[in-house]
Amino acid sequence: MNSIPDTMPGLILISEPGHRENEAQLLNGMFAAGLSLLHLRKPEQAMGEVFSLLTAIDPAYRERIVLPFSLTQRNRSPFPEYRRIHFPGQLRQRTKPEYFSALRDKGYLLSTSIHEMASLDALPPAFAYTFLGPVFDSISKPGYAAMDREVLMQLPEARRTKVIALGGINEENCRTALDYGFDGVAVLGAVWHSEDPLGQFKKIQACLMKDR
Repeated sequence: MNSIPDTMPGLILISEPGHRENEAQLLNGMFAAGLSLLHLRKPEQAMGEVFSLLTAIDPAYRERIVLPFSLTQRNRSPFPEYRRIHFPGQLRQRTKPEYFSALRDKGYLLSTSIHEMASLDALPPAFAYTFLGPVFDSISKPGYAAMDREVLMQLPEARRTKVIALGGINEENCRTALDYGFDGVAVLGAVWHSEDPLGQFKKIQACLMKDR
């Protein structure tokens, strides 16, 4: 089985949890504009709705879509061709590390999430990257406050798992996240709470790539 590319983008998009009009059209536009990875997270939608959305996204972008474990490994999953899998933190903690290694050896690229710097060293080596946050006050979850700045500045330079900043990322602070030492950033609220999601995505991407 062929493995998928493991290159790490500077900008990741997390989908809106519920339904949005013209979502596939917006996502196709973002992919065309340079979106490297989409984490599809749809806890508010049924399997059929998720399937319809994925079907409407240009197949050329399939390798850039990350699905939650719950959609990819259940019996008779309709998504066997998707090779990027995300494990929520609680599920990762309940799973034996050997299982992650087996998935990686089958050609899957794995990601997860942590909320404390101390959890980074304990991650199984099979994970290609992890989200860490909130780096700034969350936009999509009001009251979800940023981690301490002094803690964020202690991100180790030598690490086996790439670390992606998550939480409150927008066009004004995405460069600050990179200055902390993160390998990339993930956005959610700044894009989907905007009246022009595609335009907002392009603004963040432009700021992220400035002077690189």
